[in-house]
Amino acid sequence: KFFVLGEVAHAGAYPVRGTMNVLQALAFAGGPTEYANRGSIVVIRHNDAGKEARYNVNYREVVSGKAQAIQLVPGDTVFVP
Repeated sequence: KFFVLGEVAHAGAYPVRGTMNVLQALAFAGGPTEYANRGSIVVIRHNDAGKEARYNVNYREVVSGKAQAIQLVPGDTVFVP
C-alpha cells in the first residue's frame, strides 16, 4: 500500500495496484483540496536500509506535460502541503 497525507479530500492508506504514479495516487485520495500547495507535493520513500529519500512534485507541471509523474512503490507516502 501507499499513503496520501495532507491537503487531499480523503487522506489515508491505499493499495498499490500494478504500476501507479503520483497523479493516480492523488486521484485515489479524491484530489488536492482548494488549499493545497500543488507546486510542493513531496513523495517520501524509504529504502531497504531505512534511509529516506524525498522527491518534489509540481502537480501543474506534471499535468501540463512539462515534468514526468513519479512512479510509486509500496510504502511510499505522498504529502500534499
